[in-house]
Amino acid sequence: MKKVFHEALSSSFDETQLRTAFVSPGTQLCLKALQDRKLVLLCVFDQAGPHGAAVPPVAREFKADARFGAAAKAEVVLVNASDDGEAGFLKELQVDAGAPKPFTVLLAPPGTMVGQFDGRASKDQMVAKLTAARANPCADGACGPGGCGPRK
Repeated sequence: MKKVFHEALSSSFDETQLRTAFVSPGTQLCLKALQDRKLVLLCVFDQAGPHGAAVPPVAREFKADARFGAAAKAEVVLVNASDDGEAGFLKELQVDAGAPKPFTVLLAPPGTMVGQFDGRASKDQMVAKLTAARANPCADGACGPGGCGPRK
């Protein structure tokens, strides 16, 4: 094991490879929250205003709900859609960076995107999507990263 690790470190690589080895700050915050078994309210905005004005009302209402926010079960992560460093992360989530902002992406452990919610969405719509996702027999990664059983 030591030899393999040493060879990996001693092989040559360029600056581009080194840069791509790191993830964006938004990705880091989301991964940390998901590893802590929290729901993530990824709020995508154009310009953050004072006092968290970039947090959409649906995310604030969801976080305020005792079922999700009170026991630190939900984490709010803000990402600026015009930040080039976050472009890859948003693309990976299949988020339309050109969509009207702000909007919220709900992520659930182990790394499932539950849904995307625009400014017209209600907390009840978000809760309904989460409930439907949790009703899936593969919810919370119970079946592994490839889904339920082998494909036929």
